[in-house]
Amino acid sequence: MSPQTRNNLILFCILGVLFFSPLGNFIREKVASWSTPISKFMLSAPNLSQMDFEYRNRKGAYVLNWNVKDVHNQTIDLNSLKGHVIFLTFWDYSNTSSKAILPYIQNLYSNYKHNDQIVFLTISQNSNLKASLEFIQNEHYTFPIYTTKKTDPNLKTDSTPTTILINKKGELVYMSTGAKKWDDQKVKIALNILINQE
Repeated sequence: MSPQTRNNLILFCILGVLFFSPLGNFIREKVASWSTPISKFMLSAPNLSQMDFEYRNRKGAYVLNWNVKDVHNQTIDLNSLKGHVIFLTFWDYSNTSSKAILPYIQNLYSNYKHNDQIVFLTISQNSNLKASLEFIQNEHYTFPIYTTKKTDPNLKTDSTPTTILINKKGELVYMSTGAKKWDDQKVKIALNILINQE
């Protein structure tokens, strides 16, 4: 094998790992979470036509049988949100990937906050809700935050952040982990389609 062919093969393998493997996803998420201009360059829009592989078998499951609490300690039964599109994110203010997506979620929330057909649930996975609220306020984010002790089993994940779309029937439509540009036009189109469905 010639040195040029060997070098091309090595480069091809490295690119394959970076773009098509869980290790590559991990590396891209870590780079995207850095507080540098490169983080915005590295974040990409989510591929809404294809759910993360490990969650595909959950698509279509009814996922509203659980509760959240708001910052005033009021309990909200998610079954009461049936009939609304739900944009749900599990996040943690101490997690750098979570911090990377929050500006995009804020932009998306600002676009839809007056639309009564969609509900944004940004659920802090940190047990200290007060600290999460202080972080949100210091960053001048206006989306509401919640906490929960238990979720629907179909939404269980060990990754933070995790973002989920739920249709008006309460069915899981999309679930993905990691840092992504949630204010991308593709996301808005997908939300508008869900909003216009019965």
